[in-house]
Amino acid sequence: MKINIEVDTYDKRLTTDILGKKSISSGDKRDIYKNTTMVYQLALKKFSIEEPDTVIFTLDVEGDVATNTSIFATWLHDNLKDRAVRLKINRTEVEIDEEEIKKLLKAEESVK
Repeated sequence: MKINIEVDTYDKRLTTDILGKKSISSGDKRDIYKNTTMVYQLALKKFSIEEPDTVIFTLDVEGDVATNTSIFATWLHDNLKDRAVRLKINRTEVEIDEEEIKKLLKAEESVK
């Protein structure tokens, strides 16, 4: 199952911290948990200092999707709290709250 993740942030180091690399390019991956991989797609840089950049990832989940998405929700929340201003999962905006992220991922899983 592939899930689109969009993160709006003012934090210029968020993407490199999430991927665990100092230098990144499109297609770079980070294994989060068994059969759960975060893939960097691109960053949309804003020209206005008042607007946050948008970073786009694809989450690739296989195997035990329910367990893997639950673990991912915890991991994502821990990495985004106090660093991101907006989170969208498959184009649906969700509060940066662990339980809200889990709820939305569970709903996405049932649709697939």
